[in-house]
Amino acid sequence: MTETAFNLVDEPWIRVLQPDGTAAEVSLRDVLLRAHTFADLGGELPTQNIAVLRLLLAVLHTAFSRMDETGAQAPLEEPDDAIERWVSLWSCGALPEEPIVQYLEQWHERFWLFHPTRPFGQSQTAQQGTQCSAAKLIGELSESGNKLRLFPSRTGEGKTGISYAEAARWLLYLNGFDDAALKPHIPKEQREGKIALAWLGQLGFVYAKGKNLFETLLLNLVLLQPDHSLWGENCPAWERETPRSEELRVIPLPDNQAELLTLQSRLIWLNREGETVTGYGILCGDSFDPKDTFAEQMTAWKKVEKKNTPVYYEPRPHEPGRQMWRDFSNIFMPAPRAAGFNQVPGVVRWVAALQRNHFLTKKRYMQFATVCNRYDSSQKSAVTDVLGDALTMQTALLDELGVPWQKRIAEEIAKCDAVAQEIGILAGRIFIAGGGDSEEEKQVRRAAQEKWYERIDEPFRRWLYAIDPETDTVDGERLTEWITAARRLALQLGQEYMEHAGTNALFGRKIVDKNGKKQLYAAPRAYSWFRKRAYEIYQGSDEK
Repeated sequence: MTETAFNLVDEPWIRVLQPDGTAAEVSLRDVLLRAHTFADLGGELPTQNIAVLRLLLAVLHTAFSRMDETGAQAPLEEPDDAIERWVSLWSCGALPEEPIVQYLEQWHERFWLFHPTRPFGQSQTAQQGTQCSAAKLIGELSESGNKLRLFPSRTGEGKTGISYAEAARWLLYLNGFDDAALKPHIPKEQREGKIALAWLGQLGFVYAKGKNLFETLLLNLVLLQPDHSLWGENCPAWERETPRSEELRVIPLPDNQAELLTLQSRLIWLNREGETVTGYGILCGDSFDPKDTFAEQMTAWKKVEKKNTPVYYEPRPHEPGRQMWRDFSNIFMPAPRAAGFNQVPGVVRWVAALQRNHFLTKKRYMQFATVCNRYDSSQKSAVTDVLGDALTMQTALLDELGVPWQKRIAEEIAKCDAVAQEIGILAGRIFIAGGGDSEEEKQVRRAAQEKWYERIDEPFRRWLYAIDPETDTVDGERLTEWITAARRLALQLGQEYMEHAGTNALFGRKIVDKNGKKQLYAAPRAYSWFRKRAYEIYQGSDEK
């Protein structure tokens, strides 16, 4: 690159959704200053939107840790300063122009997508890395160097080259979500880290969504650490004196949000011809030990318990086909340390703190969303799917008033899980009674359980949405309505399996179990047991 081209501050490249549902491309400056006028980000993939969101949050963390809403220099010195800064920004209803413009002008030179020595988000070292085509850069195609998609979403010029604007979006995505198919380019003795998924690919994203992009940005702008102390001095990637250049480098977990949000998991160099990006070079970049990385504010967590090893937490990717509400306890219920300490996502803890301190509107509904790439199970060498879900509820469920309801919701989810087990048993027994074998029965059980979760999904979401901790008692009418509805749905699904049982299953047959005893498998007997269990699980109404 011998000349500068395409400055991200000035040129339109970030895709947004407008209130009427139409899409537009805007510059970095405009997306921040007009965030209150946009409904959301509108990139090609939800995971791409996450990568862009984190860039925007890095700018905000850096600018507003140094300046107040007027643009005056006012570094955060105490935790209370951070809370006051956030409240001032939220009260504005839009991001203030002066500090945003001032910050972006100060670092304008670092935002050139193409630059002789320091292109944005790139490293000259990657010119000697693995060379890939534009098709590999485009996450929609998810194409490896050795395999071509049978039905690609693009063909021709749109596949062999892309615009600068689109390349900038995929650059962020690739840095965060790249698969683990790369091969190292340095000798083994020089490698500090191992080939692994880029950092964002290891996470199970959880983030808060507001009524517009401004609210989404502010709700995810977590200005305090989990222990309520200030973060370290913010240092996004573009502010470093020298860009990253070492392959497979292990670094300490960043102590500030801007550095973490702009982590260079990959060293990338875009190749261009004229006004088109035709491919890129890539190497594995920075990484750190994922254990107890609680500086990361936008992921679900899982507890890891191993023999002779202290308990630790690591990011937990979302499971395919698993509805978000089934993980309610893991995402929304921080248990006391005495009970094992359930680590909830940082953004959830932050929104809960805002609610407890009455910084959010009373009786406000809040949507939390999940996003995650699914990679092939063994080598993690390709993206096979993008997973996502969302859950809407009153923010009051997150404060002290909502604690009793949190416990009740967790109990009702446990009942849903119990019914899923019973539905699986019912379907399996009817299958065996009709002549099926034990190996296929496992698949039949799993399919029946998934059918139950699909059946209960929308009703559960409506019930959760309707809960008002201020007026609804945990043992009152709201709960009774739910128990009645859930039991009715369970019995209906059981009845459907009974009705489709077939003649052989109705008469049944005897099977010798592992203890050598004969057991009768018959649809009526299985259904009678299921009804009994359904009433045991869902007690609390007079319906028969």
